[in-house]
Amino acid sequence: MISKIPKMKKKNKHLVFITNSEIAGGAEICLKNLIVELKKNPLEFELIYPEKKEIKNLFKQLESKKHKLSLGHSSIKFRGLNLYSPSIFIHYLRLKKVIQKINQNNKIDLIYTQQDPKEKFLSSLIGRQLNIPVVWMEHSKLHPWQKLFHFKCLYQYFAKKTAKIIAVSQAVKKSLVAIGVSAKKIKVIWNGVRIKELKDKKITQWEKKFKLKNKIVFGSCSRLAYKKGVHELIKVTHQVHRKNKKIMLLIIGSGKEEKNLKAQVKKFKAQNYIKFLGFQKNAAALNALFDVVVSPSFDEGEGLPLRIIEGMALGKPIISTDISGSKEEVRDGANGYLIKTHNIKALKKKMIKLAEKPILRKKMGQESFKLYQRFFTVDRMSNSIYKIIIKTIKESKI
Repeated sequence: MISKIPKMKKKNKHLVFITNSEIAGGAEICLKNLIVELKKNPLEFELIYPEKKEIKNLFKQLESKKHKLSLGHSSIKFRGLNLYSPSIFIHYLRLKKVIQKINQNNKIDLIYTQQDPKEKFLSSLIGRQLNIPVVWMEHSKLHPWQKLFHFKCLYQYFAKKTAKIIAVSQAVKKSLVAIGVSAKKIKVIWNGVRIKELKDKKITQWEKKFKLKNKIVFGSCSRLAYKKGVHELIKVTHQVHRKNKKIMLLIIGSGKEEKNLKAQVKKFKAQNYIKFLGFQKNAAALNALFDVVVSPSFDEGEGLPLRIIEGMALGKPIISTDISGSKEEVRDGANGYLIKTHNIKALKKKMIKLAEKPILRKKMGQESFKLYQRFFTVDRMSNSIYKIIIKTIKESKI
């Protein structure tokens, strides 16, 4: 009698995620959400990131092997990418050493990397040398300096060594195709957010603290940088408040412009109706305090603003400038309004309109939630990326 040969248990695919960001921005939040969702599949993860408090706290709860490694500061011009500096070669050697060590202990099936040029370029080079496929996630449109001839050549060169590039919006894809990256290599997958993370037990406390009952609350949730346009929103809110005393503006976030913005509010003597909440760990959940989410940014580099999706997930109408990916989130006149950047009059007009029409706010909020459920859930995002990961791994074995 021939005994049955026991089936070998399939080995989980082994992925390495790399980010060089020192802050917990939208791209990093998406990465964390992606890893949480992908863990439902037969995958094993290891994570490489800088030893910085903000990013460390973001990934704290992830049950993955973690490796602390910084590839240099990534938030300055050229994002630290200086080919004439010896440091770029040192970063390459350090990253290669970590990846080789991981690969020796447990063979890597795929490397998944974020948006810093160094992490993308160096990972692609190392991946090709070690015969490991690499997938990039591109969260931003290319900045003007990234369209210069030498950078275009670099991007084209390393993109060819990459298995797949995921763009978070059609706008991001177009900016890559414009510098010569093959459209066939790029797959557009919109970001998604998790409803579970948009709940905060302290909402009632905040409402009482700022006396929001019977108020019409407009809100902004972003890093307080000049290009986010919060100074323009403060100016318009001051004007609108003269006509409607029920209006309030809540500003969530911190950053370099915080001092200037607070000085602006003081100058307008608007402290009673424009409030700063500062940095909040669960900032996205505090969108629940708003009647209307406002995104006045004029940063054309934004690929697909996460703050808009977070507002949509909570059923809020949106007023946004028509920059890049925002046009893929906001259906003008349906779930909110799109306005031109720096158009103070248009912003004022839309704020007054939504302040005066509660039924319209409700209708647009409901449409926002429908669009979120259809296009911007984290399940939809993670399932699409999982398919690309598995397909890429299979194709690399052929």
